[in-house]
Amino acid sequence: MFHGTFCLSSLAACRVRTLALRPHLFGESMPTAGGLQFNRLSFMWKSLKNRMGKRKNQPYNNLPSPASTERLLRKINEMTNLTSLTVGCYPSDDWESFNKATAFLDAAWMHASRLRKLRLDLPLECNHAILPTIPHFHDLEDLYILIRVESISETHTDTLSRLVTFVNLHSSTLVRLAIDVPSLEIDPSPLFFGIQCLPKLVSVAIELPSDLLQTQPNKAVDAFLIKHMMSLRELQVSFSESTYSYDWPTPDTFFSSSTFQLSFPSLKTLDLGVCFWNFQIDTSLSTELVKYLSKFRYTLTELAISNDTLCFPVIQQIVLLFGGADSVLRSLKIRVHYLSCDLLDLLSRDLPNLHELVLDFNSIRDKDDGHTDDSYHWEKAALVGFYFFIWVHLAHTVGFDLG
Repeated sequence: MFHGTFCLSSLAACRVRTLALRPHLFGESMPTAGGLQFNRLSFMWKSLKNRMGKRKNQPYNNLPSPASTERLLRKINEMTNLTSLTVGCYPSDDWESFNKATAFLDAAWMHASRLRKLRLDLPLECNHAILPTIPHFHDLEDLYILIRVESISETHTDTLSRLVTFVNLHSSTLVRLAIDVPSLEIDPSPLFFGIQCLPKLVSVAIELPSDLLQTQPNKAVDAFLIKHMMSLRELQVSFSESTYSYDWPTPDTFFSSSTFQLSFPSLKTLDLGVCFWNFQIDTSLSTELVKYLSKFRYTLTELAISNDTLCFPVIQQIVLLFGGADSVLRSLKIRVHYLSCDLLDLLSRDLPNLHELVLDFNSIRDKDDGHTDDSYHWEKAALVGFYFFIWVHLAHTVGFDLG
């Protein structure tokens, strides 16, 4: 993990364009200028080895020595041409130790004037620690923010306010913005309400829990989208399973949300992560899904539908909407129960301008009447999906024959 970085020459370090930092293991703040205090670092090193050794009941000797850590910091300081930076503190990491290792972030900020892409994959507790030190990136175009908390006993109002300030500081350069809200342990409304109009923004990705659909935070999401509805070219909206409920909303309830009443007249790419439904409600799904997609009949060139697995009748309705000689759809990515001749015939016949097709599927059939059986297993999907890419290349050459 560390060896490759240690071996970088100064010339190679200045050529690094992409860096991912996950510094929680170092667990102590260290000076960013001059030499490291060896005694302090040595104490940190011994303490960390002891902690890791206790977890596994054996000595832990894979961590860098204090001298190696100093070299690592110096190498990061030499990465003067970074254009992409990921700062991560994941659920398995110790966020308190992360907050004590900000020297690594200080080193990264020092020469990040050319940064174009920044991913803050952190809980709000870590954002609170680093936001005051983050400089203004004059060329920042792509920003990812995670709204996750380690403690629900705090309101985190100040941290959300700092995030709003940071986003708005880059309003003149941001082209892509992604906001991930894995659960409603924290209300993200101040962030969505607080972000001002970003005039260059053309791409938005938002991941939300499904229980947000009928709540106050959803109004904040709508307010943010309305500010940018005229400029958006790419939209990704995905809903994950609720933390507090095992019941998915029905398609009627899902698509009645105010978010799905919004129109984006210039939208070219839509990636829609719906709920995981089943065969019993496919009629309702096809009706509501097609009703929503019809807003983009004449503008969408790329469509992806994820989370749910679609059956053949639903796909027929989607193809009926976007198909025809005047179809502008060039890319389609969906997950289906069965790869069948019926499906491939439908797509090749009615989507003549399709250039990219990605199908993830559970098994192969010659015919598909839209019904399932009890013989297929979900765990086959990854294996079958892998071979599909080889198979579909041959299918374009020799024709479709699954019999």
